[in-house]
Amino acid sequence: VPGGLYVIEDLETNYWLPGRRVYGYKLKNTGIDTDAGHSAVKKVEQLTKALMRFQLGAQGLTVMPGDGDICSVEWGHNLVKIRKCTEEEAAANPTWKTPIFDPQEMEAWIQEAQRTNPRV
Repeated sequence: VPGGLYVIEDLETNYWLPGRRVYGYKLKNTGIDTDAGHSAVKKVEQLTKALMRFQLGAQGLTVMPGDGDICSVEWGHNLVKIRKCTEEEAAANPTWKTPIFDPQEMEAWIQEAQRTNPRV
């Protein structure tokens, strides 16, 4: 939905020791160094980088389907808010800049980011 707001809370659990329990579930693959395939924090950090695609001239900079609809990511205490663009904001996206990045480095980063997407 254009302009939709998504809130993910309890992000502190991404850093807990494996084996801890939350809401009746036993945590695994947690900790400060966990990769984006197992950490909501790391995955949203990747989405945050994708917001810079226009200014970098990186039309292929996408982490997961639908990330082009995101207008902002705001971090708070143990939560993150992801806001989708309204129709007006999407129409007013900046123009693409001349690419100012290493294409091979960008492609490697994109492939790694997409590799860690949740499997649906």
